[in-house]
Amino acid sequence: MFRPYRRRPKYTGFLALYVHYLYLLGKIEQRQYPPRMTPHLRQEVMKFEKYRTQFAFLRENNISTADEMTAYQSRTKETLANLMKQRTILNVRKKKRQPLYDALADVEALAPAKVCYENGLSGMRRNLPATWRPCAYWSSAASLQSI
Repeated sequence: MFRPYRRRPKYTGFLALYVHYLYLLGKIEQRQYPPRMTPHLRQEVMKFEKYRTQFAFLRENNISTADEMTAYQSRTKETLANLMKQRTILNVRKKKRQPLYDALADVEALAPAKVCYENGLSGMRRNLPATWRPCAYWSSAASLQSI
């Protein structure tokens, strides 16, 4: 579990003296920090991680020989080709029926307004509550129209 770093409070008074004497008597040692990773070691760790993921992949797919690996690759290529062909077909259909898709999107966008209309609220001023007041823009626009 991740815990954010917090500085330890500094020991003061008798506690600091006690810790100092423990250090002098050899009961506690200075804190040991792990050695820094050299670039070569970092590359080796990255290589190890790559090998570990490859091993996990081979184990999950029950691949133990080179022939099984080539068979797996060919199956994957066939699946990918089929999916790409299906995507192309669907894109062509969508392009042919673009007005229909646009209309369906408009219907979904206007669904809340339809519900309000079916409930008897048309959105006109006479149906709004008496406490509702138009914003300043609409008030000024209405006064300009009356001129």
